[in-house]
Amino acid sequence: MFLLLSLIIVVAAFNIVSMLMTMINEKREQIAILQTMGMTSKEIYKVFLFLGILIALIGTILGLIFGPGITFLIGSTIFESQLSRLMEYLGTYFISYFPYDIRIDSLFYIVAVSLVITVASVIFPARSK
Repeated sequence: MFLLLSLIIVVAAFNIVSMLMTMINEKREQIAILQTMGMTSKEIYKVFLFLGILIALIGTILGLIFGPGITFLIGSTIFESQLSRLMEYLGTYFISYFPYDIRIDSLFYIVAVSLVITVASVIFPARSK
């Protein structure tokens, strides 16, 4: 499960890279104006690095809130009763409940890997400005 979620996070990191690269290409003129006004390349790098880290933090926090929340909702008795009715209607009885197991240590690892991968993926586009 951890490997699967890590791969999903890697795909999301590629989306962050492409979004930042697109934004940097669109902002080339503004970057040139900032450099003309005296902003150094290091300061511009920090701006894009901060933006990427902010995106990573917001995505990780939303995932940490909505992931377990939706899992608990799906695992609730209301959803399970609806699933049981659907299975009875379809004539299949292979499962009548939604198996879920949220482990705090897994959440910690997923958050850590998510932040590391997304912050690492931000460094390349920020440097390419």
